[in-house]
Amino acid sequence: MKPMFKKVTIVGMGMMGGSLGMALLKNRIAKEVCGAGRNIAKLNQAKKLYAATTVTDNLEEAVKGADLIVISVVADKIAYMYKKLLEAGLCEDTIVTDMGSVKKEITDDICGLKGYKDNFIGSHPMVGSEKKGVKNSIFNLFNAGNCIVTGPKESKYVKKVARLWKAVGMNTVFMTPQQHDDAVAGISHMPHLAAFALLHSQKDCIKNSKDIIGTGFKSMTRIGASGEDVWAGILYANKEQVIKQAQRYRKEIERAEKMLKAGKVMPYIKAARLLRESLDK
Repeated sequence: MKPMFKKVTIVGMGMMGGSLGMALLKNRIAKEVCGAGRNIAKLNQAKKLYAATTVTDNLEEAVKGADLIVISVVADKIAYMYKKLLEAGLCEDTIVTDMGSVKKEITDDICGLKGYKDNFIGSHPMVGSEKKGVKNSIFNLFNAGNCIVTGPKESKYVKKVARLWKAVGMNTVFMTPQQHDDAVAGISHMPHLAAFALLHSQKDCIKNSKDIIGTGFKSMTRIGASGEDVWAGILYANKEQVIKQAQRYRKEIERAEKMLKAGKVMPYIKAARLLRESLDK
């Protein structure tokens, strides 16, 4: 079967970029995957893992001949990276997408750049890991996951980006950038902030009695091991929506306390259980 893309360039070959490169090559979605970045040693590691067929630290080489570029850097550097692609000779026929967890600020910043090519389509594959680096890449990371694509369905670029994510096994959902940020503040960003807070609240136990900590606490705080360089940028970029969700969460904690004090916690737990079970139906 003919590959969907001749050349896909992935800028930023960390865990997410590496996983995408592996999926593109394993499933023969792209004939060539070019891994681009600043650290040649890490890029060569991506090549050894078959997450890329070629690697470069030269953006002019990276953009040349690419029919799709995926920006896989931290959220607060995505617009900057698009600007660098423009400076490197980005062609207006090259589709550019990303894997960032914030959309409104990034899209506005990119569309406001001088020389913008009207070729950026935001993507957010709702998968990942708290582990970092291309060495932790997973070839089937995207299988059966959901990917939010921001842009009008009728756009040929949006259709092509949606096809990319479907080809690596994802379900696609279409939203505006603002709808995306409103939604993920509650289901992605706030859970991370809550995990960070929960870990801080139990730091004495973690330091002095960690042998008694079981799987429940570890499961709840798994995402608390996520990298600060990634998550600080995400939380800042979607700060207003995350603060709203934090206030909502605080009110719910207060409500749970009142139910506990009043001896009415059983129906509260039951309602929560039914909500959780509905996620898997």
